[in-house]
Amino acid sequence: HIYSGGTQIVDNTSTSDVIEVYSGGVLDVSGGTATNVTQHDGAILKTNTNGTTVSGTNSEGAFSIHNHVADNVLLENGGHLDINAYGSASKTIIKDKGTMSVLTNAKADATRIDNGGVMDVAGNATNTIINGGTQNINNYGIATGTNINSGTQNIKSGGKADTTIISSGSQQVVEKDGTAIGSNISAGGSLIVYTGGIAHGVNQETGSALVANTGAGTDIEGY
Repeated sequence: HIYSGGTQIVDNTSTSDVIEVYSGGVLDVSGGTATNVTQHDGAILKTNTNGTTVSGTNSEGAFSIHNHVADNVLLENGGHLDINAYGSASKTIIKDKGTMSVLTNAKADATRIDNGGVMDVAGNATNTIINGGTQNINNYGIATGTNINSGTQNIKSGGKADTTIISSGSQQVVEKDGTAIGSNISAGGSLIVYTGGIAHGVNQETGSALVANTGAGTDIEGY
């Protein structure tokens, strides 16, 4: 049992079975194997897809990481998941103070980012739902089919977002040398383009906001 303030580390030389992790407790699995994990509300999982095997249950149901594939992982309260090169993740849930990094040549599909959660993308992210959290699209990162219900998507230099829905109370921010293609801004949503940012194929519905800095290199077109 791992209680608040306690940490169990499972590295590439070790295996652990039947682990109960309670709120504030940390299970840190890097290259090792941890099976039959019960992740209670508020428990902290720190892990990656690089040779790591983890399986068990969280508040969303069964979860696993195996053969570089993560499924239904829950990150909160300081929990973190690295999706390493050529690894993938599906249905990750990132809650308050949880973070996930999708590294170069990695993929994440159907991620949900709740209030206080953060997702950093240098690889490929598809079908992300942002419910109050933050998604950062960094250099070489590509996000496709993101639905921002509330919260923020930041497109950094060298990052790209394609086919984003920006709902009421949410925002998409395009920084210098970032690119947004096919953004749909619903009433009450905002698309903010910094100087040098690119936004093409913008569909701006009545009651939405397009905030543009028209300095050198800014490139916006829509319908």
